[in-house]
Amino acid sequence: METTSRSAELLNSHLAFICIGTWLFFVGLLGSFININNVVVFILLKRYHNAFGYLCIARGLCNIVNLLMFVLYTGPVTIFECLYTNAYLSFAEEKLEALAGVGYATVPVLQLGIACNRAIAALHPSFYRRIRGGRFASIFIFGGVFYGAAIQIDDIIRKCEFVYNRSQLSWDFVNCSSELQDYKFFYPTFSITGVTVIINAAVAIKIIVQKVGGRDVAVNAKLFWQVNFSHMRQALEEAENTAFEDILPVKEVEISKNE
Repeated sequence: METTSRSAELLNSHLAFICIGTWLFFVGLLGSFININNVVVFILLKRYHNAFGYLCIARGLCNIVNLLMFVLYTGPVTIFECLYTNAYLSFAEEKLEALAGVGYATVPVLQLGIACNRAIAALHPSFYRRIRGGRFASIFIFGGVFYGAAIQIDDIIRKCEFVYNRSQLSWDFVNCSSELQDYKFFYPTFSITGVTVIINAAVAIKIIVQKVGGRDVAVNAKLFWQVNFSHMRQALEEAENTAFEDILPVKEVEISKNE
């Protein structure tokens, strides 16, 4: 009975790992396709050849690298236990992790750049026309890549590794000081993310308040607290569309007016 029970537990455990690994693989695959599609669209359409478009392209490339970790390593290793101890895959995982680590640290900086770009477009349209080129985007793109690369170089020097623990289904730091990682990565990332959320919320609220123009301050304040996430998202999309209209070629604008 004990042998049968143990065999059943092992079978259930293997089935659980197979299901989770398959889910990780397809999530990474789907996410990669979505981001590849987004990058291709932003590259092909001239209307996105601006600061916003360049930042989105960079973010998409970073997301693709991160998601490929699920497709090429995390998913297969979770499904097939024998791959977890494979020396070649361990070597490949180190190289992929270093590359994905740069992208992972870069994404929050790019998100901040997109939020700042959106805020300038909504709050100061005239000034936005001056910074809509690649210089504004390059500040955040190169800044994010430099930050991510600096973290990885420091980890290599300290022989700090970020490895996948199959039994726990988690990524863990090995030979690292958790306190150092907090100051080096987690605190800066959380701070950047917090600032990004505040900027996006401020822009969304401004647009929502403008849409209810003519009402008194008390009503606007009430709407401020009642606004939900879907309204904020809709407002942000509207801000992006407005920014795109400002950067359309003159001929296209004239045609639309004649229509």
